[in-house]
Amino acid sequence: MTAWLTPEWLTGAAAALGDLALPSGRSGAVRCTVAGGGPEGADAVSTLRWDAGRLASWTEGADGPADLSLGLSAADAWSVLVGEGSLAVAFMQGRCKVEGDTGLLLELLALAATPAAGAARDAVAAATDR
Repeated sequence: MTAWLTPEWLTGAAAALGDLALPSGRSGAVRCTVAGGGPEGADAVSTLRWDAGRLASWTEGADGPADLSLGLSAADAWSVLVGEGSLAVAFMQGRCKVEGDTGLLLELLALAATPAAGAARDAVAAATDR
């Protein structure tokens, strides 16, 4: 088991999600901020980089400019990870704060709703220690 949102967890999650593809095949960066998700309740910031539609990396911190920024509470992020909640519902209810490229957001929401993404999410959740 790997501790949630640590650099090791981000690397493992990126590997598990690596076979998923954005429908458009686009490249871009998504910044994720999990409020209270870091050590001692600090915010956990990470950056997902997509290259030609594939997740190329998921690294700790604000790694360069982002096309899209997402912000969730630790409780909402955990709920999405373990499949009890959904990113789309959190967005529609105003619990997921969004800035930037809404086209990229819509692609991510569509991808997250696929059975393949659900299976990858379940694998990551099973290997995660909160």
